[in-house]
Amino acid sequence: MLGFIRGEELELHTLSTHMVYVQTLCAQQSNAKQAVILR
Repeated sequence: MLGFIRGEELELHTLSTHMVYVQTLCAQQSNAKQAVILR
């Protein structure tokens, strides 16, 4: 795929990106739920 560029570093970067994505997704979902409740 990307060749073997320091596998650990790449894995760490992918993991942190994934965590941010999941947190953002969860935040969006909870905001959407609150918006529905407020209506």
